[in-house]
Amino acid sequence: MIGDVAKSFGKDFITSYLVPAAILVGANLALTLAGVLPAMPAAYTRALDLSVGGILAGEVVLAALALYQFQTAIIRIYEGYSESFFTWSAVGGLVGSQGAWALGLWTAGTVILVAALFVAVIAIVQHHRKPYHQSERRRLTAEVETLEGLPRARREFALHRAYPSDDELVLPTKLGNIVRAFEHHPVRLYNVDAIAGWPRLMTVLPAHMRDLIGNAQSDCNTLLNTSFVFFVIALGCFITAAIKFSAVSMFAALGSLALGWILYLLACPPAQQWGEYVRAAFDLYRLDLLKQTGIEIKVKSFTLEEEQNYWALIQEPMLYLKDPGEELRLQPRATEKEQQDAKEREEKEDDANA
Repeated sequence: MIGDVAKSFGKDFITSYLVPAAILVGANLALTLAGVLPAMPAAYTRALDLSVGGILAGEVVLAALALYQFQTAIIRIYEGYSESFFTWSAVGGLVGSQGAWALGLWTAGTVILVAALFVAVIAIVQHHRKPYHQSERRRLTAEVETLEGLPRARREFALHRAYPSDDELVLPTKLGNIVRAFEHHPVRLYNVDAIAGWPRLMTVLPAHMRDLIGNAQSDCNTLLNTSFVFFVIALGCFITAAIKFSAVSMFAALGSLALGWILYLLACPPAQQWGEYVRAAFDLYRLDLLKQTGIEIKVKSFTLEEEQNYWALIQEPMLYLKDPGEELRLQPRATEKEQQDAKEREEKEDDANA
């Protein structure tokens, strides 16, 4: 992990992790100065023998590293994969708060209860949003069927960028459906398992293509991480208001919720751009990957259906550890000289046939 962080400590790390972390620490400092959040005890600062500035800088770095480490989990939350996790967390929090109160730990019980209610709301929203998105996808699909020509093509393009091709694949969030749509693109079109095939495809992508994908994903991550930070701030303000109610605490909590939601919505267009680059990577470079697998292809050209069969054969042993039997035949990759000789022979044959 440390090596990856050091390698990433550039523009992407600053924008995607350090900036949201600085917003988190800065917002906490502002809320502390406003009396919304409790201040750090002076004795704690003296014990660390650090200035307030040093402590804040350390908090920014630690928060940035935490965002970096949990980036995948944060994205999965926004995609809507965590409904069951939030549900059971809420149940556990409710039970835990009762236990804390029974032991006389009133503040701890209140903190646990507010956190449990917070995640319970997220679970309830995700539970009801999935049927909504399924219904919306069916409505848009029916609307496409009524159109013809260019209007139909444009609406169909927008539909396939917003939702996956099947109702069963629909997720509870807008972002989740955008990501699921481009993840499903190579599966539906070429029969390539996008999740397992992506690390392999990356090995044949040119540097400029990897940069385009990385920059688009970084733009999306920056907005999602900043949104996540504001939701964390909102939770802290709600907890503070529950312990000692004040209008300022509630205003700060609601304002942070609003900012978090707006930033989440702003992350969706960059996610679509990220998805376009991922689609382009499969569209343009999947055949280079197919060649690298060494599968025997005896024809110079093939149909899309034949290509799907090739991918089905090669993925059986490569991804799922299954032997497809005699149907799959592999050929050693030719050396550069052999490739050049073969190319010259093909050119001579083409000249002779012309």
